[in-house]
Amino acid sequence: MNIFRSRIRKNPLVVGFLLVVSLGLLTHAVPFVRTAELKALDNQFEILRQIVPKDVERDVVVIGIDEETTKVFREPYTLWHVHFGRLFEALATVDPVVVGVDINFPDRSYDFLLPGYDKYLLRGILALKSTAPLVLGVTVEADGRERPIYPPFLSVAGKNSAGFVQWRLDSDRVARHFTEQLGEAGEELPTLVGTMARHMGLNPGEGIINYAVGKRFDYIPLHQVLEWFEAADSKSVREAFADRPVLLGTVMPFEDRHYQPLNLAAWEKNAKFAPGVLIHAQALRSIMADGLVKRTPLSVVLAMTLVASLLWWGRAHWVARVFFGLAWTAILFALSTWLLDSGWSLPVVGIALAGIIACVGRALFELASEALDRQRLRRAFSDYVSPHIMEEILDGSLQAGLHGKRQRICVMFSDIRGFTRRSESMEPEDVISMLERYFERMTDAIQSRSGTLDKFMGDGIMAFFGAPKELDDPCQRAFEVAKDMIGRLDDLNQELASEGLPPLAIGIGLHIGEVVVGHVGSQARHEYTAIGDAVNVASRIEGLTKELGCPILFSEETLHELGDVQDVVDLGEQSVKGRQTAIRLFGW
Repeated sequence: MNIFRSRIRKNPLVVGFLLVVSLGLLTHAVPFVRTAELKALDNQFEILRQIVPKDVERDVVVIGIDEETTKVFREPYTLWHVHFGRLFEALATVDPVVVGVDINFPDRSYDFLLPGYDKYLLRGILALKSTAPLVLGVTVEADGRERPIYPPFLSVAGKNSAGFVQWRLDSDRVARHFTEQLGEAGEELPTLVGTMARHMGLNPGEGIINYAVGKRFDYIPLHQVLEWFEAADSKSVREAFADRPVLLGTVMPFEDRHYQPLNLAAWEKNAKFAPGVLIHAQALRSIMADGLVKRTPLSVVLAMTLVASLLWWGRAHWVARVFFGLAWTAILFALSTWLLDSGWSLPVVGIALAGIIACVGRALFELASEALDRQRLRRAFSDYVSPHIMEEILDGSLQAGLHGKRQRICVMFSDIRGFTRRSESMEPEDVISMLERYFERMTDAIQSRSGTLDKFMGDGIMAFFGAPKELDDPCQRAFEVAKDMIGRLDDLNQELASEGLPPLAIGIGLHIGEVVVGHVGSQARHEYTAIGDAVNVASRIEGLTKELGCPILFSEETLHELGDVQDVVDLGEQSVKGRQTAIRLFGW
């Protein structure tokens, strides 16, 4: 386990990639992804139908039993022997390719009602059989048993004259797939569409119904066909049905309706709950065109998922990664649509999600890594540099390398008076302990007003205000800090007095001027500091605090920036070591 954790720490990118691959592969098994795949497929069919419509030669013709037909023929379906017989006789005169019947044919004889009534239907079947194959639709009862057709009708229709009308529906109860493996154990059963296709010399196969092929269906009412036949209008019958496959079924609003991916009914608006006969017609139309749409092999899908996961290794800003993930989805959708037009269905959602997971996952990984790096960096160096310098480093504003930037800042030096002599009589551990207590208070005072702590020099402190972050009032902040340091020192001295220790006294010097601020040192070891004449002057001013008897001294330039300050003493021109000209100083 420890070895495993060690490898994770050493190879977080590899671990992240393996996690992305795993998630990408798992998406194909998630139910909502499968549903999204189906919806994407429906949208692609709609797009193809709009931009690259494909017509079918000798397209399927639908004869519909509509409400008007039921008004013309007032008997129940089961007693339409005469009408169906006449329809078959009419079709026999024009040689259709094949005729399919998507209605429930009688399961018994009705001669007991009207002697010789069956002969009308038998005569029509016999007439049609001589010119074209007839396929009768077989349905099943609620208990799953096959609903029989009266044997004489099947016998007259001949061999291969029946097929099941059931469909294997998708999870959303929409009919998209054609298969004849409809048995309880997955065995093949002849279907209405499959049997019609075989009569046409076509191998139906198995696959996805191509809903992009052909225009939306219209239908010819059953009673209209019989009116043509009775009026001896052979021209209309021939133009409608000659040399074409024909399907008979109901198109009434509340009978034999099924969910379909898109609206196939030209006479209805936005009707995806359309007549079932149209599904059979579209499936047969698909087989007649370029065949059913084939599913992309699972091995190809998984391979593309792995390729999509490789987006994890791309190097880009997280915003660019998210954008690329969206672009990848659009490209993949376009590719999948093109493949669908070529007869192949590529499940686009799972693969697209794998790419998005890779892009977004890497972006989140980078953000998390950056946050952890910032946390580690802050934890490692917060005690070594000022918080403001730390923020500049973390934000990337403070550039690496040995260079500086010219800035106008207020420089502060402070020092404990007589500390060297005092430390000579103390144990080293006691000296360190006292300095820690002192530096903790002074550092907090400096940093509380956006000051940058430059360095500790023995018992001395160098700080400045106005860099790396520029300030509008560097002198005002420095002066407030100096007064706060005096106040905090008083509190510390009270603690020392309670411990029987002598008090501390400090001197603080302030001066404003233009310096160079940046990294100084060597490539191997350098520090962020300020260099310039203003730094030297501030140091010399601090050295005069004991001589002039003021805990806080500052230059005339500094006072000018401060404006009106109470309790300030003008100490006049003072000579400063290292400078030829005197400096006018003020004390507080």
